[in-house]
Amino acid sequence: MSSAARIAAFVTIASLSAPGAAVAQDLIVDGETVLLGGFHRFGVVQVINGGRIEVPPFDGSDRDGTGNLVLVADTIEVDATSII
Repeated sequence: MSSAARIAAFVTIASLSAPGAAVAQDLIVDGETVLLGGFHRFGVVQVINGGRIEVPPFDGSDRDGTGNLVLVADTIEVDATSII
């Protein structure tokens, strides 16, 4: 993904913890690139060892799945070698 597309993509990251909430699946991105758009809920998000989460550019019609990413998780960790 080009720098311009990454800048144009709208990314929202929220870290929430609610007592009694259902346990969500974890997302571990370890040294790979994952294309992810829309709203996603995880227990833990880790982006490590040069991993990347990239947002698909807005396609002109899909406002939910392209051009934006909302991650909701109890914990979000991005190490110094990785990027969202």
